[in-house]
Amino acid sequence: MLGFGALGLGMFLAILNVQIVAASLGPIRDGLKASADQISWVQTSYLIGEVLMIPLTGMLTRILSSRYLFVLSAGGFALSSIGCALASSMEAMVAARAIQGFMGGSMVPAIFVAVFRLFPDGRRGAAMAAVTVLGTLAPTFGPTLGGLVTAALSWHWLFLINVFPAPLIMLIGWRTIDWDKPDWSLARHIDLTGTVLLTLALGGGIYVLEEGHRHGWFGSVTITISSAVALVASLLLAFRLRYARYPVVDMAPFRQPLFIIGSAYSVLIGIGLFGTVFLQVLFMDMVLHFDPVTIGVVMGISGLAQFFLTPLVGWASDRVEPRLLLGLALACFVAAAWWLAGVGPGWGQGDFIGPQVLRAIAISFIFPPVSLITFARIAPRLVPDASGIYNLVRMLGGAVAIAGLNSMISLREVAHRAAGQADALALAFQDAFLLIFALCVLALLACCFLPSLKRSAS
Repeated sequence: MLGFGALGLGMFLAILNVQIVAASLGPIRDGLKASADQISWVQTSYLIGEVLMIPLTGMLTRILSSRYLFVLSAGGFALSSIGCALASSMEAMVAARAIQGFMGGSMVPAIFVAVFRLFPDGRRGAAMAAVTVLGTLAPTFGPTLGGLVTAALSWHWLFLINVFPAPLIMLIGWRTIDWDKPDWSLARHIDLTGTVLLTLALGGGIYVLEEGHRHGWFGSVTITISSAVALVASLLLAFRLRYARYPVVDMAPFRQPLFIIGSAYSVLIGIGLFGTVFLQVLFMDMVLHFDPVTIGVVMGISGLAQFFLTPLVGWASDRVEPRLLLGLALACFVAAAWWLAGVGPGWGQGDFIGPQVLRAIAISFIFPPVSLITFARIAPRLVPDASGIYNLVRMLGGAVAIAGLNSMISLREVAHRAAGQADALALAFQDAFLLIFALCVLALLACCFLPSLKRSAS
C-alpha cells in the first residue's frame, strides 16, 4: 500500500504540472521577458515530453523494472523542476519543461500497472476509484493551486513544490515496489528507429494540435511541414510496429476486442475531462470576465464533488456491472453538456454548480469501468504496454478536443457575427457544448449495445 501510495502521488504531480501554470502564465512571461506567442510553450513543451514518454513506459518497464523506472523518473522530475524554477530565459524554460514532462510521463501509466499487479478482483474497483480521484483532481485544481502559490510566493514555487515530496516517494518506491524484476538483456534490442519515428509522429502531431490555431493552421509553412513530418512518421511507425522483432511499443493488446472498446472510451474520457474544462474556463474568462480566483473556485466544485464521491465509487466498482456504471457516467455527461449548451452572458457562478456536479459524477464513475473493461483480458506481461497505450489515447483525445474546440469557437463566432446575431461569442460556445453533447449521446447509445461485461471484467 505504501508503494501504491507513492505511485499515486507521483502520478498526481505529473498530471498536476500540466495545468498548474495555466493561471500564472502572465507572471512567468514577465519574469522570462517572453512574448505572448512564446509563453504557450510553457505548457506545450511539457505536454510533448509527457506524451513521448507514456508509450515508451512498457519497453522501459521490461528493461528497468517498475522500481528502477519510478525512482529514476521521480528523481529526474524533481531535478528538472529545479531547472524550471531557475530558468532565466524562455529557451531554458522550454527545455526544462520538456524534460520535466518526459520524466513525469512514466509515472502516469505506472499506477495502472500497480492496480492490476497488486489488487485482486474484489478490491480492484476501489483501487481504481482512488486512481480516478488523483487523476481527475490534479487537472481540476491545477490552475487554482497555481494561482494561489504565485500570489502568495512567486511563479518559481510552482515548480519548487515538486521537489519536497520527491525524496520521500523515491525512498518508499525503492523499498516497496518489488512486483517485477529488471531484464537488462533487453536493452540490446531497443528499437532506436521506432523510437525516433514515435518521437516525430507524436511530437509533430502535438505541436500541430497545440499551435495550429494560433498560426492559422495550414496557412503557416511551419504547421504544414510539421503536419507532413508527423503523417509520414506515423505511416512508417505503423509499418515498423507491425514487422519489427522488438517493437518500441507492443501492439498485441489490440488483438483483444475489449481493449479496443476501452481505448475508444478512453478517448472520450479525454474529450470529456479536458474539453469541458477548457470550454468552461475559456467562457468564464472571455465572456463573463471572471478573475482567476473566481474561475478556480467554480472549477473546484467538481473536484470537491469527486472527492466526496470516492467511497461510493469504490463500493460500486466492485459490485455493479461495468456496463451499468459506464451508462450512468455517460448519461451524466450528456446531461452536463446539454445544461452547458445553454450558457450565456447572464450566467453567474451559481449557474455552473449543476453542470459541475453532473460532470463530477460522470468523471468519477467512468474511469473504473472503462479501465476494468480495457484490461479485462490483457496478459500480465502486456499490462505495461497496454497501460501506456490506454493513457496515451486519453491524452491525445484531450489534445484533439482542445484544438478542435478552439478552432470551432473562432469559426462559429465569425458565422454568428456574419448572420448579425448578438452575443456571437456566447453562441459559439453553445455550439461547442452541443458538439460534446452529440458525442456523448452517440457513446451512450453504443454502450447500450455492449454485451454484459461483468464476467469479462473480472
